[in-house]
Amino acid sequence: MLKAWSRTGRLTSIPMAGEREDFILDLRFRKCVFFLLRKKKRGGGKEPFYFCGTAFSVSVGFEGHEMDKPDWNGGIDYAVTAAHVVKNTQADEELYLRVNTTDGVQKDIHVPTSTWKFHATTDVAVCAVDWPENGKNLDVMAIPITRLPQGPEGIYANQVVEGEEVIVCGLLTSFPGSNRIQPIIRTGKIALMPHEKIRIELDHKNSGDVDAYLLEMISWPGLSGSPVIVYPNRNPANSRRVDFMLPYLLLGLIHGTLEYDKEVKFSRERTIVRLGSGIAVAIPAESIREVLMNNRDLKQQRLELLEQIKSEKKPLTTTV
Repeated sequence: MLKAWSRTGRLTSIPMAGEREDFILDLRFRKCVFFLLRKKKRGGGKEPFYFCGTAFSVSVGFEGHEMDKPDWNGGIDYAVTAAHVVKNTQADEELYLRVNTTDGVQKDIHVPTSTWKFHATTDVAVCAVDWPENGKNLDVMAIPITRLPQGPEGIYANQVVEGEEVIVCGLLTSFPGSNRIQPIIRTGKIALMPHEKIRIELDHKNSGDVDAYLLEMISWPGLSGSPVIVYPNRNPANSRRVDFMLPYLLLGLIHGTLEYDKEVKFSRERTIVRLGSGIAVAIPAESIREVLMNNRDLKQQRLELLEQIKSEKKPLTTTV
């Protein structure tokens, strides 16, 4: 991408032949993202709370319907994050989602660790969210389940390969926002598709070999659980814009960053320090879909809610 001065005196970008322009993200994606924080239980610790990761919302119909619009009724919103964020919560801590409200402030919603459902082999956690007052005063949206590709073929059919640009939306722990949460946007590229499994730390106690994308992008602890958006089918009228209403895909969620050991010398002593590689690890959305659609407890919950609504002869709502 060349940089040049325009006639207005502003520095502008000029795409080279065959080069894609930079992304502009539809800011409705930020409304799908929430921050996870841990609060000490009564009588515990000096620090009242601290941010520990990012979560985002995905909607599924009561009977597993894959309805493809962001404002549809008749389903449940699920919070999705990296499993290690939930599992690393200590016994004397409670887990909360911090979300924005329509009146310009923020609200904390309790999501007990016992209510989360985990993927059996990889770093994915899902929790049905009971929005206060049916989310009436919350400034939130959800990614429809249709935007999660069904298996690797759902990715390759859209010609997503190494070099494809991605967008990540999540928590910057040094500035989460004061009056409202402020998810930041990071961009990167797919450095490696999940051709082979790689070993990751699933939580403080366990490691495992998992399918994962490697992304050319710097990540940090607060981004754990952030959604990774890819937009292989650009809008011809505006190829720069990733529009919430156009066919983007949820590539997956951020697990963490790849680090390497480096020997450094301090005075006369040598020690090993961990350095970031500039490569982030993302868990494929296929694993998120597996939990949402196949977990027995979640499926039963959707059926029970549907029967309850039918028996009461009420219109379908997004309550849990």
